[in-house]
Amino acid sequence: MRQLLVITLLIMACCASPIRAEGLGQARVEAIVDLYKWDVESTPKGWLLFLDVFHGDKHADMKDLNNYLTITSAIDRGPKLSAFISFQVSNKSERKHGIKGVFAYSMKTASGFRIKIDDTSQFFLPFERCADSCVARTIHGKAKGTSAVELDLLQQFLSHDHLFISYRVGKEERRVGVPLFDFKSKYSAL
Repeated sequence: MRQLLVITLLIMACCASPIRAEGLGQARVEAIVDLYKWDVESTPKGWLLFLDVFHGDKHADMKDLNNYLTITSAIDRGPKLSAFISFQVSNKSERKHGIKGVFAYSMKTASGFRIKIDDTSQFFLPFERCADSCVARTIHGKAKGTSAVELDLLQQFLSHDHLFISYRVGKEERRVGVPLFDFKSKYSAL
């Protein structure tokens, strides 16, 4: 129940109002979209799709790796299944709290878009190590959902529009929202 409350608060903080693209200007919308471009690296066994997301307030140091979330998805050649998905965050993270996440859809409204959370997609991953950074990783993309159902995170990435992640650094709950449109595009081109 506590985990559900944390995820609900995460969503409220990230998505309190509808997302509106009108009036932003095409150049600004494209600049925002470019922040969430996934890189693809081909390997003999498959592909690595990875994304570094800077998060923090306007005073945060962009050179400080503690202000980044790195997501890596390893995809096997052939059936294009997940070998692993990892989430890498600050080495100052609270190890016992791990990574919490939830997926969401974009819903068109008369005034723009609204984000609709998929409550069945909530998951938790413990940190497997915290050295230079803290890393939470799924093997074959499987994660324990909050309803004790195993989730295939790769399928969640492909069937949703957004991913919201939270983790704890000291007493601060850090929250990061990641649009998944470019991930789906890069995956389909593999």
